[in-house]
Amino acid sequence: MLPSLLLLAALAQPNPAEQIRYLMYESPRPEKHGSEGGTFSVFSCGPANGEAADNRALAKALATTAAIPAMEAKLADIEAAGSHDFSALNANWLLLAYARAKGPTAYGRLRHLYKLPEYANDTDRAIALARGLTAYISTHNRSPVHPGSFSCEQGTNLSPRDALNVLIRQTLANTPKSIGIGYRFHDQGRWSEPIETLDQDRPPHPAFGHPVGIETTLHTHTGATCEFIKIHFQPAKRTDFAGTTYTVQAPNLAQRITACAATPDFPWSRATGIPLDPRIPRPASTPTAPPPHLSQTTTSAPARQTPPRNPPP
Repeated sequence: MLPSLLLLAALAQPNPAEQIRYLMYESPRPEKHGSEGGTFSVFSCGPANGEAADNRALAKALATTAAIPAMEAKLADIEAAGSHDFSALNANWLLLAYARAKGPTAYGRLRHLYKLPEYANDTDRAIALARGLTAYISTHNRSPVHPGSFSCEQGTNLSPRDALNVLIRQTLANTPKSIGIGYRFHDQGRWSEPIETLDQDRPPHPAFGHPVGIETTLHTHTGATCEFIKIHFQPAKRTDFAGTTYTVQAPNLAQRITACAATPDFPWSRATGIPLDPRIPRPASTPTAPPPHLSQTTTSAPARQTPPRNPPP
């Protein structure tokens, strides 16, 4: 019972700095699921899923507007430590909590972590959550292009999101002027969501191994809508491991990805998260609705206003 009581106490902790220390194993935390300081010597889905559920609950409790200053202070510490000190355990959960608390404007701060290659994949995932996208892929992300052989969530099957991520990563690798690109699947349940939302109860995955056409919007790194396209996914057998993957088909898709990802970069306002690009009009006074995960009634921050998207210059 003791580990559960300590977790409940951490969830109720009113001091965000203490919440962060507990989340990142910088203060005493019980080894509830058999890990040692948050890492497992032998991997098993049961303990790993239990540890992830605890971290998810802690990060969601932290994702409030009141905790933003403490989270930004910790992000500054991580940034100052540099690439030589990749010891910030559970930094991925901190980035997700910050993204959920601050919404689309989190990009203005998160993008500075790209100077640390070790955090690029976690930063991409946090930006996807902040903007309510299915995924965001930057050219800073140097993690393996192809997914691993197995995940506790999907087994050996790959989703359409996995297949499109691979295609985008391969396309961006050949376009040196690219910065990054996001996309959103429409009306696909779990496949439309970011890989992590900080919600414990999520819709099930659609059935794998069936052809599907998905209405998709592509977004520039500034957040502006760039393209609206229907992408067709045909099931295929994986060539590297057992399981299902998908081929990706849409007219001129590689060219469209390249064009959207090559939007020029500009300085960003940390206060508003908006690019200081004179060619992009300032937001109108009436913002659009926030992404769905920011409008739910949860322990996270109340819905934040999202600047309206503008067409690319």
